[in-house]
Amino acid sequence: MISNAEAFGMMDGAYFVSRTELLEWLNTVLSLSYSKVEQCCSGLAHLQLLDAMFPGKVALQKANFEAKLEHEYIINFKVLQGAFTANGIKKVIEIERLVKGKYQDNLEFLQWMKRFCDARMPKGPVNYDAVAVREAAIQQQKRIKSQRSIRSKHSAGLRKHPTTDKEAPTPVTVSEKEKDRRPNDDHKEQPQPDRSNPNTDQNKLEEVVSTLEAERDFYYDKLREIELLCLDESVQTIPKPALLSILYAASGSFGVPDPPDT
Repeated sequence: MISNAEAFGMMDGAYFVSRTELLEWLNTVLSLSYSKVEQCCSGLAHLQLLDAMFPGKVALQKANFEAKLEHEYIINFKVLQGAFTANGIKKVIEIERLVKGKYQDNLEFLQWMKRFCDARMPKGPVNYDAVAVREAAIQQQKRIKSQRSIRSKHSAGLRKHPTTDKEAPTPVTVSEKEKDRRPNDDHKEQPQPDRSNPNTDQNKLEEVVSTLEAERDFYYDKLREIELLCLDESVQTIPKPALLSILYAASGSFGVPDPPDT
């Protein structure tokens, strides 16, 4: 740990580094192709810079590498703030300002990150393959989602085929008198079920269950994103557009109704 490394004043030379130099440094270290400092508003570059300084101590698998909306950026910066705290870095990130994508705010934070990296790693990161690290984190996210899907389908299967030790109920017999009292419908032609494909009903049921599970997970993820925003102490107010973007964002082939006119 570098003593007081995070306490750089505004007159420190770090805050006089140009945009061009910052982008060249960032793209070289992380094998990126950023053309604007505003692209750092997703928080992903900062997460990887910290991961280069503290290998294995940043939860990259929790980051959203496909983030395109403000509320998704907030989650990434929340992961970054948690990594700061876990590694003893006394720096409060102004998340609400950074995720807006404004030039000056993101320039100053990137300048601070470069100064911190230079103090921590004067010669730059050693043996850090940024592309491989990103790919590994993305693949880990996919495995986690796949495991959740398998567990969900397994639970659904148990519900469809419950096991029981109870004996089967004894069939009820019908007395001859009761048979006589029943109307004689033998002359009527009874419709016969189509049994040409016995798996049809089962397949339809599985499709319905799969659709319901996808809908459940879809809305659970939305509630979880809103919960993370509410629990984030660095976010004082949650703008209405951020909530609406969560509620009405589609995912894959599953979408939601159009938002109401306001």
